Amino acid sequence: MRLLVLAGLCLLAGCNHKSGGGVTPPGTGLDHLAFGARTDLDLATFGLAQAVASDLNQDGLTDLIVGSYGSRALLVSVGRPNGTFLSLAPLPVPAFPLALAAGDVDGDGRIDLAAACVRAGPFEPACVTLYEQDPDGAYTQSFSLSLPNDPGSVVIGSLDGVQQDLFVAIEEQRAVWQLRVTAPHTLSFVAAYRSGVPEVDDGAPVTAALVDDESDGDLDLAVGERRVAGGFPDRVVMHPNVGGALTTPRVLDAQVAWPIVLATDADGDASPDLAIAQIEANELVVYHGDPLGFRPATREAIDFGAKQLGAGFGDFDGDGRFDVAASLFEQGALALRSGVAAGSWGAPRYFNTANGPRSVLPFELPGDQKLDVAVSAFETISILRATAPGDFQAMRGFPIGDRPQYVRCADFDGDGFLDAVSVDQFQQDVVFQRGLGDGTFEYVAAVPLDPSSQETPGYLIVADFDEDGLTDAITSVLESSELQLMRNPGDLPLISLSVDRIPVGMEPRGLDAADLNRDGHLDVVVANSGDKTFQVLLGHGDGTFDVGLPIPLADRPLTVLLDDLDGDEAVDLALAVWNFDGSGAKLVLWRGDDAGHFALVAVNSLDSTALVMSRADFDEDGALDLALSQFGYPSDKVYVLANDGAFAFAPTAIAVGHNPGTLEVADVDLDGHADLIVPLGIGRLRVLLGTGKGGFETTPPEFALDLPSPFATNASTFADLNGDHLADLLFVAPESRHLWVSLNQSH
Repeated sequence: MRLLVLAGLCLLAGCNHKSGGGVTPPGTGLDHLAFGARTDLDLATFGLAQAVASDLNQDGLTDLIVGSYGSRALLVSVGRPNGTFLSLAPLPVPAFPLALAAGDVDGDGRIDLAAACVRAGPFEPACVTLYEQDPDGAYTQSFSLSLPNDPGSVVIGSLDGVQQDLFVAIEEQRAVWQLRVTAPHTLSFVAAYRSGVPEVDDGAPVTAALVDDESDGDLDLAVGERRVAGGFPDRVVMHPNVGGALTTPRVLDAQVAWPIVLATDADGDASPDLAIAQIEANELVVYHGDPLGFRPATREAIDFGAKQLGAGFGDFDGDGRFDVAASLFEQGALALRSGVAAGSWGAPRYFNTANGPRSVLPFELPGDQKLDVAVSAFETISILRATAPGDFQAMRGFPIGDRPQYVRCADFDGDGFLDAVSVDQFQQDVVFQRGLGDGTFEYVAAVPLDPSSQETPGYLIVADFDEDGLTDAITSVLESSELQLMRNPGDLPLISLSVDRIPVGMEPRGLDAADLNRDGHLDVVVANSGDKTFQVLLGHGDGTFDVGLPIPLADRPLTVLLDDLDGDEAVDLALAVWNFDGSGAKLVLWRGDDAGHFALVAVNSLDSTALVMSRADFDEDGALDLALSQFGYPSDKVYVLANDGAFAFAPTAIAVGHNPGTLEVADVDLDGHADLIVPLGIGRLRVLLGTGKGGFETTPPEFALDLPSPFATNASTFADLNGDHLADLLFVAPESRHLWVSLNQSH
């Protein structure tokens, strides 16, 4: 039996290259599986909004509070000495909690909570709800004040240094309301602050912050506004505090787009600063504190290359300078830029968070003496524990371009380190990234696929097709009905890369390569979904092929797999086919004759469409079995097909979770048995440990390894990136613009 593994499809027990040599051999076993992923709090809800951090019970540990649309509640997670969090009983709210604030509103020395809530339905009013802490540390809803329109944010602070008030930005009122506790369980309206003349030059507040503008000890009101009357752009307005009262406002910045204002210390000088995240721009703006007030001379713009929804500052790398971290909500990432000098920042480093990151909350977990960070997201709060200066326990991201769909790894430049190649979902580019041998990558080049295609991905394989000792890449391009062979010139950034165009049938999809006729050269089989055919391309070893005539099929082929399925040493062919109406999902099997020809031998019905096929001898009977996934279609199952060695396959469905992507087969725990690795579109990676008898060890509802992974992950692969003899994980997700890397920390 010949096992055919193309370059870059490195299994845990099979990679061997200069950056570390062979991976730990199978059978030695691992006691602990770990891949350095982030930690997500188990909040069992969805629709999380803003989060705040505060020491609610004054025990010296940081607690986390977040509003949940799904639960219609405030969720409080209390920090514990061991670095974990204990979830308390939810605090019900009258509507959807959009924004939160923590502070001593009633003057009793205990931290209270305020929630700004938007309408949950046409007959439920917007409101601000106050929760007061009693002497025993319990929270009760003390008062809820109805609002005429939905609020955008709420902050707690004092204008006179004595009375703590609430300031609520209400966009449709075009004002910030000041509210005050005037009697026990009574919240009263005090004043409304506008930035200009109604319908002339006033703006609609979306966020507000209290910050000392002139470093005079008095808190001023900063307001981020949209929809400014008179056709003026979005802006930030300052309402100066004079003697405990807010006076005539001034426009601070009119070069922002949907501003989120944040009071902070951005540079570690203990002087109040103002940060402005932008939902519709790529720069985070900072105004540094100054006795003359915030002004253009104190303005600094920090480019993150993406829209932000939150930011946090602190010395994350321990060098004495403050750094900045921003949540990139469209990319599921926290971006960190280290402070180098005044006005100078290092290149962004990206860390994976849960889907839809928002609030960025720097804090210190007990005992680690490093600055960690919590990031609220759509369904959870991600905890990124600091592991080294400027580094967190989370998957690292490396920019890769728009909507990556597949990823493969191989040493493209001959330096002994594995590089990465990916193709995007829209088939516009093939992107190459250079591996640096330590698990990090740098962007090298994007090779355009011309013409670009529709939103239907092709496929990508890598191998040395012209036998010059360098790994090449072939991708199928649907719209042009061709394969494109990218000949590796041996350098990155591929300055002299040449591309061969090979016409094939209509809308080619799946690809695989093997030596079909025993001439020592790699051949290719392509599935043409548009005209219901497949083709055999016999290679000459120089990158050219004899393209065979299309072989008709009854249904549309999607996926190709080449290997010896009957034990006769000849390469056979498995095709997964279907129709657009969802019918006719089948596994079509062809016997190879060692001369590049195939004969149809069996057609097996499938319960679902198969867009991905992998192979391994799961039951260790000497015959290769198959594993199938729908990849991108609504499903919660993958299928393992046991091979009897005579082209008869018995399927077993395994529930793994919603929207499984590619399937990787590897001996993850090094016990000598093939395991199954499945990334899920919901942002989880699940590992099923093989028993060697065709089954998998799972302890319902748990899996051997259940990692948080990038949201909408479609594809993953294994490779030893840093030379520690353990294979690491690489991910791509169309919703993100990064190659994500999770280094293997198993032992």
